[in-house]
Amino acid sequence: MTIVSENPTLWLSVGPSDPDNQAFDVDLYMSRGADSAYLFIGTMLADATHGRLTTALAKGDAVAGSWDHENSIVVEMDHGALVNADPDAVLNGANQALITDPTKDPVTHEVVGFQVAVDDGTKTFTISKMARGLQQSVIPTSHAIGSRFTLLEKPKLFEVPLEPGDLNKTVFFKALVQGQDNLDDAVAVAHVVSALNIKGFLVTGINGIKNQPLADDWTFVWNPINRAPNRKLFQQFGAINPDGTEIDIKDGSTVKRTIVIAPGTTTAVYTAGQQNADFGIEQTTVNIEVYTVNPDHGRIQLPGEGGPEAQDEFVAADFTDTS
Repeated sequence: MTIVSENPTLWLSVGPSDPDNQAFDVDLYMSRGADSAYLFIGTMLADATHGRLTTALAKGDAVAGSWDHENSIVVEMDHGALVNADPDAVLNGANQALITDPTKDPVTHEVVGFQVAVDDGTKTFTISKMARGLQQSVIPTSHAIGSRFTLLEKPKLFEVPLEPGDLNKTVFFKALVQGQDNLDDAVAVAHVVSALNIKGFLVTGINGIKNQPLADDWTFVWNPINRAPNRKLFQQFGAINPDGTEIDIKDGSTVKRTIVIAPGTTTAVYTAGQQNADFGIEQTTVNIEVYTVNPDHGRIQLPGEGGPEAQDEFVAADFTDTS
């Protein structure tokens, strides 16, 4: 069983233990808070089209919602097949798939759409001409070999509505196929409903400009990506105010100053006076870390890249005066 998406519901996909046996009728059970007292929530009648990456997907230069013509991936299908789609169809929901990378901590998710799916035989497909970061899922990130690939076909996914009390709680799921009647023998799949999964805004397109609005001032500007479905979930959990932003001015690992920006504002000024107070001189180069901040959940994690710091809690940037 795979947790596919949380937006603001959980979408589940279930695959048979025998990939060659696709006859499908699975009863789903859920428990909130403990691996016990399961309640029946419904029956799934179709297996999702899913598989795993056999080649890694690079981050590339793509930004959320744009086409990535440089990268391709090979997917080995556990069930189902993939087909081509024209660009308009992709942007309207066709051929959109969730890639989940379990090698990162926390796990990362990105929705990609694809125009081209070449059947390589032996249940493998080469996918190219991808639209990255769709459905406001994430700023495009890298995905390792073995990442899960699930085609987003709602008739083949099961919807589980979330409740306000689910935030920061663990929910458990079990599945029974026809012929099974002992729930104790079924494997439990746990999922934590966290603020990471329901963040409202991401920060992207950060730029730093020297000598604005006054000489030796630095002005920072950025674009927020509004994750509209998750905004509704934030409101459901009581976080009705839009997210704000915080900018840390860094000197190596030391935070010299934190600039707090009100919700709805996408610019901040680091004045010459503040630079003198922090460093003793106006700065020709500044290093910053930008955080999305929610009034109820604090600083919200933003997708990062690589190794142990695969999920940095900020967007980092360096700017040098070229005027």
